Amino acid sequence: MTKLDERIADADRKRSLADRYGPIIEAAGYLDGTLELTPEECILLAGAIMHDKEVHRLGWAELKEGTVFCVINYVDVLESMDDDERTALRARVNYKPSKIMRGGPAR
Repeated sequence: MTKLDERIADADRKRSLADRYGPIIEAAGYLDGTLELTPEECILLAGAIMHDKEVHRLGWAELKEGTVFCVINYVDVLESMDDDERTALRARVNYKPSKIMRGGPAR
């Protein structure tokens, strides 16, 4: 695998992470322009959102009885919450992103 192939594969992986977890983060109200996340941080934040007890409870409440597969649509759950509930969610999650280093070291 060449260096270019490695970079292309890494870019595809990062795009896949953002595509998969971005909608959850956006539905929770985090993407308001005040937060900049790496694709890897998207996994951490989306995981914290999905494991929030209230979000999980609401997700299970929306499943139909007799459902064979228990797949919770977290985007729908988050979009069904009002602004106060999403604000309370963000307070419970209390996510602090890591500092992003830009550019190379100073010379």
